[in-house]
Amino acid sequence: MKYQECIDLMVKTASDAGRPITTDEAQDLAKLFDARLRNRPGKIKSQTDLQEVLEEAQELNKQAKINAAQKKREQLISAKIYGQMIQRMENYSENPFQAILAMLGGDSTLKAGSRDSIDAKQKGLMLRYSGSFALALNKKDPALEKIFRDGTLDREIYLYRYGDDTVRANVSPQAKQIADTMEEVQQAILQRKNAAGAYVGELDDYVVTQNHDAIFMRKDGVENWKAFIESKLDVERTFKNLKPGQSADEFLEESYYGLVTGVHIRADQDYGIDGEGVGLIGTPGYSNLARKLSASRKLHFKDGNAAYEYAQKYSRGNLNERFMTGLERDARNLSLIETLGPNPEAMLTRVVKDLEQKYKTDNKIMSGLNKKKIEGQFGIISNGLNVPGDVSLAKLGFMARALQSMSKLGFATISSFADVVAKAETLNRRTDRGVFNSYYMAFKQSLSLVPTKDKKKLGLLTRVGMEAKLGNIHARVSSDDSFPGKTSKLMQLFFKVNGLEWWTQSGKNGVAAILAADLGFYKKTSFNKIPKNTKRSLELYGITEDDWSVVKFMETEDVGGVDYITPDAVMSLENAQIDAAVSKKYQTTNVTDELRTKFKNDLADKITTYFSDTADEAIPTPGAREQYFLTLGSQRGTAAGEAIRTVAQFKAFPVTYITKQMMTTTAAGGGLTSSGGVMNLSRLVLAATAAGYVSMMAKDVLKGKEPRDPRSPDTMKAALLQGGGLGLYGDFMFGEYNRYGRSLAETIAGPTVGTLQGVASIYAKAMEGNADAGDFLRVAKANTPFANIFWTQAAMDYLLLYGLMEMNDPGYLRRMERRVRREQEQEFWLSPSQSAVRF
Repeated sequence: MKYQECIDLMVKTASDAGRPITTDEAQDLAKLFDARLRNRPGKIKSQTDLQEVLEEAQELNKQAKINAAQKKREQLISAKIYGQMIQRMENYSENPFQAILAMLGGDSTLKAGSRDSIDAKQKGLMLRYSGSFALALNKKDPALEKIFRDGTLDREIYLYRYGDDTVRANVSPQAKQIADTMEEVQQAILQRKNAAGAYVGELDDYVVTQNHDAIFMRKDGVENWKAFIESKLDVERTFKNLKPGQSADEFLEESYYGLVTGVHIRADQDYGIDGEGVGLIGTPGYSNLARKLSASRKLHFKDGNAAYEYAQKYSRGNLNERFMTGLERDARNLSLIETLGPNPEAMLTRVVKDLEQKYKTDNKIMSGLNKKKIEGQFGIISNGLNVPGDVSLAKLGFMARALQSMSKLGFATISSFADVVAKAETLNRRTDRGVFNSYYMAFKQSLSLVPTKDKKKLGLLTRVGMEAKLGNIHARVSSDDSFPGKTSKLMQLFFKVNGLEWWTQSGKNGVAAILAADLGFYKKTSFNKIPKNTKRSLELYGITEDDWSVVKFMETEDVGGVDYITPDAVMSLENAQIDAAVSKKYQTTNVTDELRTKFKNDLADKITTYFSDTADEAIPTPGAREQYFLTLGSQRGTAAGEAIRTVAQFKAFPVTYITKQMMTTTAAGGGLTSSGGVMNLSRLVLAATAAGYVSMMAKDVLKGKEPRDPRSPDTMKAALLQGGGLGLYGDFMFGEYNRYGRSLAETIAGPTVGTLQGVASIYAKAMEGNADAGDFLRVAKANTPFANIFWTQAAMDYLLLYGLMEMNDPGYLRRMERRVRREQEQEFWLSPSQSAVRF
């Protein structure tokens, strides 16, 4: 039979069967039918076999129609977002390219929308949904959160989510409650994905996305991995739609290499029915994020036990950690597609290219175009630059830097006393308390050393309290370092026992609580009558008069006699309370449930981001903008990327202090060209210097030294550097880097390079026969994790190390005391030569 006759017969047969199709659809079916015939493992032996293949082809044709409709929907969404993007870029400032950077990572100008960035929204979304999960668990049973973190019910949760009614009946009530709460949060996120342009169906055999760990998989190898997973898969679902001519073994091998390299099977290239891999706006090579989110999973496990056992072998962490990793991924993807559309990278490229074409003759505007910075910040917020070029190299670099963190930052909490000043200055410019009241509030909160039940509750309600639970405190002192595994957990433990986790979280919770109380206080005040600083702060995050019009209807949380507005208050608003605002904001009289949900989510996101981003400013924590500066947009797991990250170690805090404190407080006063800007900066510097001296004094006392003379110019210079967060920079900024026996290049290169050079020096001495035990002791002391914590170092020094140094080199301790007296003009209140244990 000729091809056209076959097509005509298909059209007629389908019509006679009451399922009419068009000629184009028949042609698609013919192609798919042919593909299924060639892919079928055995020959067609009966009419039943033929009917099965035809039904499969019809199902694929149905999916092709859905995909075509989805493409059209994506195009409509992208067209709308493109218009919003261009308007936002041109309305933001005189330079639209500055607006692009502000949209990606924020800036310090304090203009309306300048902190309404994708980066800030990502963190806000993560805190909001993880906080919602924690609150829901606590309401059901306060013990559930700890049980979930411990992982004791992980297998039962897998069984419950995969199982039928019989299996579920035998699962413990606590496992059911945790599993149901997980599903509630996942469903809320799924609905947002679909509203933003994805097309994700509900799966009954889903707990969390399996994070197939490339290191574990490579260690086992492809054959062992295939042998292990094949017995655990739902064969029918996993191998149902293989590519033409592809065997199950070939599919698994392709999956393995896709997973270990990070290059996964593209959702838009199966059977050629979903385009040719061309970006939504016609630009080849861009990843369509909405379609990746919409893609069906390739590997389906046959039951909960199989999924659990695979996760135990090829994933890191327990179910709680994988669930939080999934929320983090969802927050990143949602912020990208809701801001930039279904194809974020292509949209960003298109906007930059169109603006570049429009302003190509305007040298002033074109001078603001920095494509490398735009690409770098996008690479950070999309996580593209954090995907290792070489996993082993990335892991080695992380472990080396983690070792330096755990052996050098034991006094990090004491060094962070200047956070009190940063918090006070942030409250002064973000609220209308005034300078003195802002400093009073900052000191009052910092001196409240015992965490109360109310503080913990507020931390959850504002969502900011989730940060410590997520283990992100190390971001304050690192560039972008995080790597799953035991070393990462050990580093989290280190910052917990040295007090930095508590100090940081307590400070951020306090700032968020103040902001939430202000919202409660002003809830019945019209938007234009809100005091200047508070109103400006709301506008930084895109909170408009339309948004504010519904705040008066929100229920407040009464905690300790104070009324607080929290993100949850938005979601409980009734339709009648928000319909007028929804209609005005979206310029429509047809207010649907979808629009109401979008409005609520948008406002809840803004409030959460307002709290978390302001807290990150008050307790300086780097974001995408600072991470770009620290990594220079380099890829992790490459020689250049790891070298840059190593050099940048410990410089995250000073960089962030400059961008989020010095630049912002200057901008709040009108800039450096105005008296207000100079006055603000001067006040910050003076207060930070005083805080720096307190920090130095505390460290000296803990090390057995008397405080330095505050009348000495050198002391004040060091206090300025300490209070301003410059830390290690002080050793070379004032030409004093030789004090530690290192060159300028060594000091700039950071502690890891310095340690390697120290080891190399000892090796060279050993080869010459000149090395002694003192050399080894000094290197060991400087690189032993946990030994330098502020509450352990003095004990280690006086009970062990000083004695060992003196035994190896008699007279060492007296010479050390004279050197400290000569170079630092200090005495020991607890003399090592007199008080240290001798051997």
